[in-house]
This record gives sequence, structure tokens and C-alpha cells, in this order.
Amino acid sequence: MLAGAILFRAMVPFVPDPLPDLANIPVFVAAGRTDPLIPRGQTEQLAALLRSSHASVTLQFQNAGHNLTRADLDSATAWMRDAGFA
Repeated sequence: MLAGAILFRAMVPFVPDPLPDLANIPVFVAAGRTDPLIPRGQTEQLAALLRSSHASVTLQFQNAGHNLTRADLDSATAWMRDAGFA
């Protein structure tokens, strides 16, 4: 299915029933602390759903809004390297 995922400014569009089995799937979620489009609670709900699906979730908030920053890209690159993808 997936070897892993990087999700930038992601939210929960729907809650699948049943939840998929994402055991041993690494997921990096990057969010903006001041994102006017995706509230912090949405990002935290997504991370909780992924964890409930047994994914290995890294959640990181940047001092940013909805736009991506260099810090997002650098963090995702480091996460990929640490997860063995790069």
C-alpha cells in the first residue's frame, strides 16, 4: 500500500470505517501553528486517527500559517533520511 507518507497542512476530510491497518507505516505531518484554514484540532485529530490505525506518526508544528516554509521542507527531508527513505 504505502511505504510512508509526508503530509503538509493536512486535515481530516472523513473518518473511514473501519480504520485501515497502517502498522509500521511512518507518517510525517507538518502543520502551521497559525494556519487560518486548518485548525490545530484538525491536525491533532488526523494524527490521532493515524495512530489509531497503528501508523508511526511524527507531528510537527511550525511557526507559520497555511503556506509551507523552508523549515517544513528541511524537517521533512530530515525525517525522510531518518526513516531510511533518502
